[in-house]
Amino acid sequence: MVSLHATKLMHSVEGGFIVAKDPAVSEKMEWMRRFGHRGTEEFHGVGTNAKLSEFHAAMGLCNLKHIEEILGRRKAICDAYDEALFSHQLSSMVYRDGATRNYSYFPCLLRTESDLLRVLERFNEMGIHPRRYFFPSLESLPFIPESSMSRMCISSDVARRVLCLPLSVSINDDALKLIVSVFG
Repeated sequence: MVSLHATKLMHSVEGGFIVAKDPAVSEKMEWMRRFGHRGTEEFHGVGTNAKLSEFHAAMGLCNLKHIEEILGRRKAICDAYDEALFSHQLSSMVYRDGATRNYSYFPCLLRTESDLLRVLERFNEMGIHPRRYFFPSLESLPFIPESSMSRMCISSDVARRVLCLPLSVSINDDALKLIVSVFG
């Protein structure tokens, strides 16, 4: 399942799609997205109205035409963050040799949650709203059995300290300097 929500690198404003290797799964998904119809008069099962509107599809095609430009600008922003923030004792993602990035997010790991909250407050005072995308840690959700909580100490620790910096093609050099200034 792939989201094409507006916050994603490649988006169609809303919507998404499903990819399946198994033709039977693909066929089932096809009739499920068409109210359960399999043809004009045959119902194959329960379904939904899960078709992408023409507007959303057109928006996705427009964005697809610019994907290389989008990736290039987002890469430049990530490279600038890496260079500017390396000296601030922040940790960022470590990528395996040969791995490629899609530059969807720029998560950085602060030393403590109090450091994160101080930085977040500074950002908010400036009208910049970075996200704690991976917070809270999943084991702390009310529907997860308590017995699993003790096994997730690393996830819990990291979730409290990770902050995703703003990342958009609309971030210009002045905005980038402003964002980086919060740390220094």
